[in-house]
Amino acid sequence: MGRRRLRGWDARTTLSMDDEILACEEELRRAQLASDTETLERLLDDALVFTSFDGTLATKSDDLSLHRSGRLRITRMEAIERRLLHLGATSVVSVKMDSAAILDGVPITAILRYTRVWHKRADRWQVAAGHMSMVPA
Repeated sequence: MGRRRLRGWDARTTLSMDDEILACEEELRRAQLASDTETLERLLDDALVFTSFDGTLATKSDDLSLHRSGRLRITRMEAIERRLLHLGATSVVSVKMDSAAILDGVPITAILRYTRVWHKRADRWQVAAGHMSMVPA
């Protein structure tokens, strides 16, 4: 049976986009684990809208403040499952993570599902929106 090409789809472009986004995801993960606010400053869009598992909204400033203050120390973020959707200059990532952190001195472990919206502006990918929810055991 012959190969069928899908109109408007180029496997090289998709793989390249996957590689770009996965590299951004890894850079974000490492920055979160290290509370590297300089890298987080670069990766998070100034207009970031992030919804936490309790429904509260957080901004880029809120996130950076948590890391700078030491109130949040993420100790584990291991991807269990990941899906990517590319929409031109925007990519959506859904990732299930085995996570652990210390928030205000209280250890927390959970399986979390993150959805992140990456947007490319001026040749740079940044997280413009995100959501986190707890995955039931």
